[in-house]
Amino acid sequence: MENKREIIHEMYAKKLDNRKKIIRVFLPHDYHTSGKSYQVLYMMDGQNLMLPARNSGYSWNVLPSVDRLYQSGEIDGIIIVGIDSDDTYRIIEYSQSIDKRTIGNRLKDLEIEDVKPQGDLFEDFVVNELKPFIDKTYRTISDKTGIAGSSCGGNISLYFAVDYPDVFKVVGAFSNAIWMVHETLFPKLKSFNFPSDMKIYTDIGRKEGLRYLFGNRKINRILRSKCINSNQVLYFEQKGATHTELFWQDRFYSFIKWAYKSGK
Repeated sequence: MENKREIIHEMYAKKLDNRKKIIRVFLPHDYHTSGKSYQVLYMMDGQNLMLPARNSGYSWNVLPSVDRLYQSGEIDGIIIVGIDSDDTYRIIEYSQSIDKRTIGNRLKDLEIEDVKPQGDLFEDFVVNELKPFIDKTYRTISDKTGIAGSSCGGNISLYFAVDYPDVFKVVGAFSNAIWMVHETLFPKLKSFNFPSDMKIYTDIGRKEGLRYLFGNRKINRILRSKCINSNQVLYFEQKGATHTELFWQDRFYSFIKWAYKSGK
């Protein structure tokens, strides 16, 4: 393996009709010299983690954020694995249920014969295909794994937490589009037995709209009622923030600083 910080792999998700997945692995700056193993954070919309998103013109800016925290001694270094999304299947793969308004307004023009949520199949790909590959290929701490994303990607990150609590110990759910998936997500969270070693971060921008704001406030109330210790949950509302990578990159820094604090 060359001394690169970003390595790209191609995989095919078996249960998702062998759909091609572009996987971007972002390594700690000392990965090639330290000999250490690292915690792994899997992230949705991998194409936007360092490259500008088409709609906003901004990226998550993940490498400068984790480098800054590592160099200041605030985190021990992590491997970030980005999973690219595509316009056709993004909402479907990031959902276990889809609000009828979403199907009518956002998915009606997709060239898909039968629009059905595939969130459970996407989760299966990450847990049973991608994670074993990453743990075999890189020096990972395989039992300390995180998952994160924004909007629909935040939704599916919360599903991962509930469905695979023994796998994912850190969850970052940014600007979650709760209104799209409330039919299944709310009941799952309400019946969820919150493990004592899991940490969940959620947030929202105050200018994202009332349905985003109210849905994320409700998620926070549910999580706080279920957690064992208050420091397991962190919720943040950013004043003046809209639904874009411009604001997620700042909150990503705060999330990493909280979730991966050095010495854990």
